[in-house]
Amino acid sequence: MLEQFQELEERVESVMRMFDAARQENNNLRQENKHLREHIDSLQNLNVRNEELQQQLQSLQREVEGMANKEKQVRDRLRSILEKIDSLEQDVQGDGAEEGQPEQHEQDEHAGEHQKAHHQ
Repeated sequence: MLEQFQELEERVESVMRMFDAARQENNNLRQENKHLREHIDSLQNLNVRNEELQQQLQSLQREVEGMANKEKQVRDRLRSILEKIDSLEQDVQGDGAEEGQPEQHEQDEHAGEHQKAHHQ
C-alpha cells in the first residue's frame, strides 16, 4: 500500500509539474499575444497615415497638373501674342519700305534682333 501512495504521490507531482508548465506556457502566450496586438495597432496606425499621405500625394499631383496646364496656356498665349507682334512688325516694315523708310537691310537686321529677343 505504501507503494501505491508513493506512486500516487509521483503522479500528483507529475501533474503539478505539467500544470506549472502549462501555466508558464499560458503566460508566455498571453505576453506574445499582447505584443502582437501592439504590433497590429502600430500597423493599423501606419496604414492610416499611409492613406493620408496617399491622399495628399494625389492632391499635390492634381495641383501640379493644373499648374502645368496653366503654364501651357500662358506659353500658348505668349506665343500667339509674339506671332501677332511679328506680323504687325512685318506689316509696318512693308509699309515703311514703300514710303521711303530705312533700307531693307536695316529692316532685316531689326527683324532678326526682334526674332531673337522673342524666342529667348
